[in-house]
Amino acid sequence: MVKKMLSDIHAHPDKKNIFGYMVEINSFKGMFSVMREMLETQESFQLFLRKKLKDQYVAFEHVIRFLRNALNHIETADVKLTLAHFIKQKDYLYRGQQISKISFVMKYADYFVERK
Repeated sequence: MVKKMLSDIHAHPDKKNIFGYMVEINSFKGMFSVMREMLETQESFQLFLRKKLKDQYVAFEHVIRFLRNALNHIETADVKLTLAHFIKQKDYLYRGQQISKISFVMKYADYFVERK
């Protein structure tokens, strides 16, 4: 959803007003910011997600961190990150690991069966 939204904003800046885009960006930014904070400060929440997501947890955490930081560092009306922010985020996520791509595929109902 975020990728589509950012692509639409970038490709068609005239289709919505800037305030509509700001509402969408800030809604996602808020959700990802809270999720990242909970992952860092609430051990019980982190353990809950580790148990639920199993082998997908690390990729999930990387995606949440990247999206939160990407949306927080959009500095231009045409929705572009600065190269410096991108490099800092990549360095932080990979922390010396040789990772070129994060693969995260999740069908919500498969992991949270109690919440269809």
